[in-house]
Amino acid sequence: MNRYTLNDRDLANLAVRFLADEAASTEAVSRLGSRLLGAWQTVGRYAPTGSGWFAVSAFAALCVGKLFDLPALEGAYLGAPPAQILPVALLALLGVSVLLLREGRGLAPALHAFGIGLAVAVSGVSFLLLVTSGGNSFGVTLVDSSVWDTALQWHLSAVFLLGLAVASVDLDAPRYRWASAFVSIAGIGVLASLVVGGYEVGNLIETELELERSLISAAVLVALFAGFVFLRSDRGLASILLDNGPGSAATRVMIPTALVLVVLVGLLDYLTRDISGDLSRLGDGSTQITILFVLLAVTYVLSQHLQRYYRESQVASADLVDRAAILENLFEGVGVVGVEDRKIIFSNRRLEQLLGYGEGELVGVSLKSLIPDDETPDESALREASATRLTGNGSTLDTLRSVRKDGSSVWGRSAAILADSFRYGPVIVWSYSDISDEYTARREKEESDQLFRQVFDRSPIGLSMVRADHGFETVN
Repeated sequence: MNRYTLNDRDLANLAVRFLADEAASTEAVSRLGSRLLGAWQTVGRYAPTGSGWFAVSAFAALCVGKLFDLPALEGAYLGAPPAQILPVALLALLGVSVLLLREGRGLAPALHAFGIGLAVAVSGVSFLLLVTSGGNSFGVTLVDSSVWDTALQWHLSAVFLLGLAVASVDLDAPRYRWASAFVSIAGIGVLASLVVGGYEVGNLIETELELERSLISAAVLVALFAGFVFLRSDRGLASILLDNGPGSAATRVMIPTALVLVVLVGLLDYLTRDISGDLSRLGDGSTQITILFVLLAVTYVLSQHLQRYYRESQVASADLVDRAAILENLFEGVGVVGVEDRKIIFSNRRLEQLLGYGEGELVGVSLKSLIPDDETPDESALREASATRLTGNGSTLDTLRSVRKDGSSVWGRSAAILADSFRYGPVIVWSYSDISDEYTARREKEESDQLFRQVFDRSPIGLSMVRADHGFETVN
C-alpha cells in the first residue's frame, strides 16, 4: 500500500478538510441562493432594531401630528384615515419590548423579564379592548366608538397575537415550540388585519383609496412581525432563512415568489375588472395562467440549482473518501485537538499506534494524560515554550516526550498548527512522528562526547587534537 509524507501545513489543511465533511457539502451549495442569502442576512441583522425604533418613532410622530394638527404625521395621507393614539401606543410598547429582547443585548435578567412583561401587557390590553368594545362596555371610552369598526378589531387581534408571540420567544427551551407556532399564528393575524383594512392591490392603485386603517399602523404592524421573526436568528423560520443548504435556499426563493404572486394576482384582477363579453374568460383565466407560469419558472430554476448541488456534492463526497485514505496512510500520526478543552477530537490510525491505543480509543483523551509524570523541569519548560509559540505564532515545531497508554515513553517530533474546523470551531492540528531511536542515538552520542571531553580534559598527560593542516583543533 502506498504511504504518503506531507509537510505540516499540508497536514493541517488535510485534517481540517477531512473533519469538515458537512462543510464540503456546504461548499457545494454555497452558490445556491447565495445572492438572496446576503439580502436575508441584512434583513435579519437589522429587523429587530429597525422595527422597534420604527414603532417608537411612529408613535412620537403621531403625538406631534395630533398636537400640531399635521395630518401627514397622523398617517392621514394617500386617502388613509388618521391613526388612533391607543393602537399605535400599543405598537410602540411592543417595539420597546422587541428592542429589549434583541440578541446580543446582554441585559440583566430583570430587564429581560421587563421586556417579556411589556409584551404580555400589550397583549392583555389588546384583549381587554376587544372584549369590551374599546372600553365602552365599562362606560370608559378608550377608543372612540366612531372608529370602532371591524378593521380596528382585526388590527387589535393581530397586536394581541403578536404580543403573545414576542413574550414566548424564549419559552420551552431548547425546542422553543411556542415561538415557532406563533410565527404562523401571528403571521395569519397580521395578514388578515391588512386584508380587512383594505390593503389590496386594487385599492392601492385607485386614486380614491378605500383604506380603513392608517398606513402608519399597518406599516408598523408588519415591521414588528418581521422583527419578531428575526428576534432569534438561530432558530425557527429565521434559522432556516439564514442557513446554507438546498432547503434554506429554496425557502429564500419561495417566500419572495409567494409575495410576488400575491401582487401579480391582485394587479391582474384590477386590470381585468372591466373586461366583459368573450374576453372576460381570458381575463378570468389570466390569473391562473400567471400563477402557473411563475411556479413553473421558479421550479425550473430551483431544479437546475438542486441538480448542480447533487453533482457537486457527489464530487465532494468522492474527495472526502480520497482525503480519508490519505490520512490513514500517512507515516505521521495526525490528531485534531479542541482549543477549549484540549481533548482529542480526531486521530488517524498511525497516531493511535504510536501512542499504544486501540482504534478509536484516542478520541476524548486529554492532552494532559499524554504528559509523562516524570517529566523533567527542562522538558516542562520546553513544553510551556511550545504552547506559547503556538498561541503567539499559530504554529510550533518541537521534540517532545509523550507517554503511551501502557506507561512507556515515546519521543516524537511534534508539529502543531492552529486552524478552524467547520464542525468544531478553533482546533489544534497536531502531527507526531516517532523519533525515539533517533533521539536515543543522539543522546548516546552527546553522552559519549561529554565522557570523551571529561577524559580528555582530565588526562595527566598533555593531549591535543590536530587538524589536517597541522594546526591545533583543541588541547587539554
